[in-house]
Amino acid sequence: MTTVLDVETAPIREPGYRPRQLTVTRRETGEIILQNPAPLPPVPKTLLQPLAHWAETAPDRLWLAERQGEDWRRLTYQDGWQSVQAVAQGLLDQGLLDRGLSKNDGVLSLSANSLAHAQMIMGTMAAGGAICPVTPQYGRHQAGFGKLKSAYDRLKPKWIFLEDGEGYAAALAHLGHPAERTVAVHRPQPGQVAFVDLLATRPTDAVSKATSQIDHDTPAKYLLTSGSTGQPKVVINTHGNLCTNGTQIRAVFADDQPITMVNALPWSHSLGGNAVFHMLITQGGSLYIDHGKPTPEGFGETVRNLKDIAPTYHLAVPAAFALLADALEQDDDLARNFFKDMKILQYGGASLGEDVYRRIQAVAVRHTGERITFAAGYGATETAPTVCNVHWPNDRMGMLGSPVPGTTLKLLPVAGKYELRVKGPQVTPGYVGDPEATKAAFDDEGFYKLGDAVTFVDPDHPDEGLKFAGRLSEDFKLQTGTWVSAGALRVGVVSALDGLARDVIVCGENQADVGVLIYPHYDRLRALCGAHDVTHPAVQQQVIQALQSYNAHKPPAQRVGRVMVLDAAPDAACGEITDKGYLNQAIARDRHGDVIAHLYAPDSPCWRVPAEK
Repeated sequence: MTTVLDVETAPIREPGYRPRQLTVTRRETGEIILQNPAPLPPVPKTLLQPLAHWAETAPDRLWLAERQGEDWRRLTYQDGWQSVQAVAQGLLDQGLLDRGLSKNDGVLSLSANSLAHAQMIMGTMAAGGAICPVTPQYGRHQAGFGKLKSAYDRLKPKWIFLEDGEGYAAALAHLGHPAERTVAVHRPQPGQVAFVDLLATRPTDAVSKATSQIDHDTPAKYLLTSGSTGQPKVVINTHGNLCTNGTQIRAVFADDQPITMVNALPWSHSLGGNAVFHMLITQGGSLYIDHGKPTPEGFGETVRNLKDIAPTYHLAVPAAFALLADALEQDDDLARNFFKDMKILQYGGASLGEDVYRRIQAVAVRHTGERITFAAGYGATETAPTVCNVHWPNDRMGMLGSPVPGTTLKLLPVAGKYELRVKGPQVTPGYVGDPEATKAAFDDEGFYKLGDAVTFVDPDHPDEGLKFAGRLSEDFKLQTGTWVSAGALRVGVVSALDGLARDVIVCGENQADVGVLIYPHYDRLRALCGAHDVTHPAVQQQVIQALQSYNAHKPPAQRVGRVMVLDAAPDAACGEITDKGYLNQAIARDRHGDVIAHLYAPDSPCWRVPAEK
């Protein structure tokens, strides 16, 4: 076979999507209603049904694997279902009736992704309860325990599940949670239940009785919102929400072959915990748990795993794809294994830059002669999470796609774009213990208010999908009173800088022009000027030229007028980088308030971007 080397004309590998369907209704008010009328396949009654189904029909198929040294510890669907029932029975046995689980009871978990955590998640549900996986860093000293305590007080969990009994001892003491209602995998402390003892429990009819009482309205998970503007809210995800959303995602695929994933997205967030974990079970796929991180220091583990396992579907945040592009360009063995069986690449959490897309496709074409379609999904913790996805072969970045089957979108015109709202069976019934926030989250027609702005990729052809136009809460006004769409501007600037920026902070509220602070990609710095020097003239020249090109023919509120390059990395410990790997603009602006003040000072040393001639 002759390898096609022209990335622009290389064919796209066909991933097996079903035909697109979309109905469009335009109201006299200017609102637009979008619906996907495609019928849904049968929706499971509970999240446990797919697991039990695959345990019976494909008992020896791999469900989960976790790296142990050079080897993988593997769990088949049959063994996984048996262990889940054992955990459920162990929970029901502990402490008799007053401490068993029943409908709506909660378990709070502090754990990284692991086999034990998966067994606890599904075991809690099999016992009739709901689990709340919390970002593990909330249980560490540097986090201050504030967000953890807020969630604990709101949820009032019956049990806490710990990855490490000793490592989270201070958090447990701060919460005042009793040891005897705590399960620990490693180093259980006095009075705590050892997870290995739950696994050793023999299931009885009590488990099937508890499972039989679950219906679509039964809470399955409680997930925390990001808490970027205050304490996190606790979102209810019911069995109906999650079962429907897994079915909605599966419904757009024509290929029923089980997928293989190597994935690191945390289960404390909806993207990893629902879109990956539960979607994969619904489809009967195999998940290799990746303990890598989307950081230069932590990505080596991801590379090691991807050289060992050939995935068919890869979902990651843009920060991880940027690191993957570097690794693929430098390692032919990795590239060959990664693209060998790959059907779909998908990003989520933020938009992927065109520069990263082009670099990855260039490697794919060099090794396979084909491009791999980049899908994208969109949603929120409150929507389980998928509202839209790009369910057709494409080569355009920044899209949200179209609604998945069974979903209705309402678009409200605002300042040249649309506010996006959604209604569907995947949408949460509300927040735990917060009726006011629940009421405020929905409009008078029952649509959930996502808080994001969108535009059409092609207004004359709505079936080409939607694209992201920023968080409404992140937008701000210049001195002129003109709105700045910070989210859309960030994506455009990062792409224009063509790999020099890891990310940018967009600022300029009540100022005369827009400014950006650049987090540099240090490898690109060294390639450009031979040194780790953010003030080097070669760096300045490339940044100014890139931003001049970006500014060309744009209105003033979309042009960058001044810029500074930060000699630092985003700080994940303070929440600037979420554990999904994207930059929280509000926290980043607050953390760099003094730098922003310096950026706009009369004698600022910032680089100015010349205006158009």
